Amino acid sequence: MAVKTETRGTAAFLVSEAAGDRSRETVTVASSATKGDVKVGSVLGKITSGGKYALFDNGVSDGTETAVAVSLQDCDATAADASCVVISREAEVNTNELQWFDKTNDEAGGITELETRSIIARS
Repeated sequence: MAVKTETRGTAAFLVSEAAGDRSRETVTVASSATKGDVKVGSVLGKITSGGKYALFDNGVSDGTETAVAVSLQDCDATAADASCVVISREAEVNTNELQWFDKTNDEAGGITELETRSIIARS
């Protein structure tokens, strides 16, 4: 019998969200060979010039050093900009299911920044 591996589903990280679509937003993820492969639960920042989103990275100074959203779905922007649905406000997320560009350096500060947008991390 062949072994099957189940991938993470849409919204796998989500504990709860506001009624209707109030927590959700459709954004554009900027094309990037290194930061364009966005997975479910990836923490995102917003690029200051242009307003597109990319993986949160507090080691840069282009706007993405501030965590502002969490990807609700996989989104491949490695070759071109891509549309992506995100959780941008009023939600609870599972800390253990969040995806980080640089987990060692980003996680603590990113969770604090998400809380300012009423995205609360629970473990």
